[in-house]
Amino acid sequence: MTNIQSFIPHRKKMLLIDEVINKSQKDFTVIVNLTKDYSFMTDKGVPSYVSIEMMAQSISAYNTHYFSKGQGTEIGFMIAIRNFKANIEYFPLGAILKIKVNPILILDQTGSFTAEVLMEGLAIVSSRITAYVPTKEELEQLRKDS
Repeated sequence: MTNIQSFIPHRKKMLLIDEVINKSQKDFTVIVNLTKDYSFMTDKGVPSYVSIEMMAQSISAYNTHYFSKGQGTEIGFMIAIRNFKANIEYFPLGAILKIKVNPILILDQTGSFTAEVLMEGLAIVSSRITAYVPTKEELEQLRKDS
């Protein structure tokens, strides 16, 4: 079992993924267990649009694993979400989701990924997400500006 907190900076209620189960560069996969205590759980389940953040956190875990050079997690930003398709409105309580991310193109601090959510082996959500990891200097400037 891989401690997900060593892969992403999110904590407590905003930690939406549970475990990295495959660290393959072309098939990086995490697990999400939808329990009654899961953030965003409603009477109907977890809205499928929450999977955008699940996929983004999976990309963050990928980036930490392949690019952090042992320096721990880094803050990143989603800069584009394209072709979001969901074949379900809510993920049901008790569902176990697999989130798979695959890099399309990675240049310097920016990467574009395909991402999909599988439930019971079927792809039910898919998207293309582009993310950006600022340098420490850029991040400090953003903090000063906000």
